Amino acid sequence: MNEFQILVFLGLPGVGRISVKKILDKNLAGEEIKKNEDYIKVISEIIPSIGKKLNVDDVQYSISKADKILSDCKKLDIATIGYNNELYPLQLKDLDKKAPVILYAKGDLTVLKSTKNVAIIGTRNISNEGLKAGKYITKQFVDKGYVIVSGLAKGCDTVGHTVCLDNGGRTIAILASGLDTVYPKENSELAQRIVEKGCLISEYPPKTDIKPNYFVERDRIQSGLSQGVVVIETNIKGGSMHTVQFGTEQGRKVACIKYNNDVILPTNAGNRMLISENKAFALSSNNIDQYVESFNQIPKSENKEAQGKLDF
Repeated sequence: MNEFQILVFLGLPGVGRISVKKILDKNLAGEEIKKNEDYIKVISEIIPSIGKKLNVDDVQYSISKADKILSDCKKLDIATIGYNNELYPLQLKDLDKKAPVILYAKGDLTVLKSTKNVAIIGTRNISNEGLKAGKYITKQFVDKGYVIVSGLAKGCDTVGHTVCLDNGGRTIAILASGLDTVYPKENSELAQRIVEKGCLISEYPPKTDIKPNYFVERDRIQSGLSQGVVVIETNIKGGSMHTVQFGTEQGRKVACIKYNNDVILPTNAGNRMLISENKAFALSSNNIDQYVESFNQIPKSENKEAQGKLDF
């Protein structure tokens, strides 16, 4: 199934990502679709109740929408990458029915084929201690050849992307809107740098405004693209907890920077909680190699905390 067909299916009333994923899994569409009625036939095989409600006018309207999206993408130099496209990130397929069925990308598309990725995430309200630790940890991963994945937000995300680029690395930013909109606006220059030395991606077409739930949806892609999820700094109720939860569900190796006992702040309360509950590897300046080695290990039930001080 090509990108145009995916967009047509997604534009039909009552049809969403999960339904399209079922069509892809069963290989029900492709060359078989030659006329509008064929879209209805395929949907009827997957969801008969929805198929009964569709008509050719619905399909024609969705075709017009798909044409407009592809036209907008072409004007904005945005690539569309369907689930079956060879550029579709392999690790995202681990998400199964939660995987995006189409991605929009801008920049160096070859970076999407990397499987040596680590997500750097955390609070927007980063502390001085978090800034120092985040810079150090990010540089270590860049020096080891990892692509840095993050969400272009203020604070920890900005640290991850910026330190990566400043040290000659490649980075991927996942947006919670169409790629024609950069949020926050103060990161517009950073976004342009990423386009030149990495890639911006989204599962939303151009002209899609941000909605609160899109940030949560974005978080599953951050962890899904990565072998490990590193929390620089987060509060107990921080938005980063969504990415941590997704990472755990996806079998990714979650780590939190372990701050020394004299650095107890509300902004790293989430780090301390996750480490104390054995839900995250306690990452310090002297056990990064041990954390990286864990990417290829079978998960065990033992305490994940590794001893070490965060020395710089």
